[in-house]
Amino acid sequence: MSKPRILLVSYTVPENRMGGALILYRHFVRKNDFEIGVVTNNAVAVPGVFYRHIPEPRWLRRLKNTRFNLWLEDYTHLVHSWTFDHRLLAAAREFQPDLIFNVAETYFSFQARALAKKLGVPFVAYFMDWATYAARCHSWAAPSLDRMYRRLYRQADLAFCICDGMKKELGPHPNAQVLYPSGADIHLEIPPARMENGKFTFCFAGNLNHWYGRMVQDLMLATEADADGTLGLRVFGAHHNWPEKFAADQAAKGVFLGFRSFEQLIPEFQKADAFLLPMGFGADAALIERTSFKTKLLDYIIFEKPILVWGPEYSTAVDIAKKYDCAYCVTDPSPKAALAGMKALATNPALAARLVKNATQLRETGLNHNNVHAILKTEMEKLLPRK
Repeated sequence: MSKPRILLVSYTVPENRMGGALILYRHFVRKNDFEIGVVTNNAVAVPGVFYRHIPEPRWLRRLKNTRFNLWLEDYTHLVHSWTFDHRLLAAAREFQPDLIFNVAETYFSFQARALAKKLGVPFVAYFMDWATYAARCHSWAAPSLDRMYRRLYRQADLAFCICDGMKKELGPHPNAQVLYPSGADIHLEIPPARMENGKFTFCFAGNLNHWYGRMVQDLMLATEADADGTLGLRVFGAHHNWPEKFAADQAAKGVFLGFRSFEQLIPEFQKADAFLLPMGFGADAALIERTSFKTKLLDYIIFEKPILVWGPEYSTAVDIAKKYDCAYCVTDPSPKAALAGMKALATNPALAARLVKNATQLRETGLNHNNVHAILKTEMEKLLPRK
């Protein structure tokens, strides 16, 4: 029996890096249940599969290099979304998909939806991050992006929501499913925890943009200034918003080590004593943190070390941690409070062992990568005619 032909028409493409790209990579590249093609406006090649890059019109890209850049971003989201690029149709006719799959955003997502309609095939959208999280636009345009995101949800034949909070925020839908991120499909020998240079070392790996970068920076400074000197911190990530001197100083101290792929992080994580997962506290982060689920939580769990979640009560990570008693939570935004939480984990082996045991059980049941992938596969196959 031939495999279903899935065309990923999306800015986010399967890539072994982090976030949404890593989720797609694990579902569509590491697994072998679909014949996939990629059509994207993102200049990131995806080797080994049918691939077409369809950038924005040249005139639009040129104008975005002027002082009117932000206005052109508004135009892209609010007006260009309504147009249709016939290069998509030519690529799709070449690939002959059974289904169009999109990671929900605004401009390219609506073109993906229009493409599915023209082809007469199902449209599946995966709602991973709220539309305004990474979108560049004027503040007055943000409410329109919000409405467009909700409209895209209603128009999807199948809507995957990355967590219960996302599904709740988007509202009723006749065919919406919660699809948590897929963790890594690996089993590792876990060496016993041991302190390096007499320090109990926490690792963070992930996006260092927006509020995450500020939070991690504050905690790096607090850890460095702590008189006890019993805690260590190692930070891996991309897109930091720090002063270059700070980044260079932390790199020289061996605290900031830049971006690493998951495979490159494995030996680093095996040496860690614990992991850090920050979630934003500010009003600008509230909607994002209620509706997102961090892939890094699942990757941390694999290594059977305690996890500290530093975030507000309403964030998904805190909700999961408390519901399953699988991570230590600090819900105070002060870096001193986070530092105190780190010390509590470092000095209480019984607490750490309990959290690890519960996290490991969760990894093998509700958040097991095979169970998560089975939901995606089963729900998409329901939309396809039997061959």
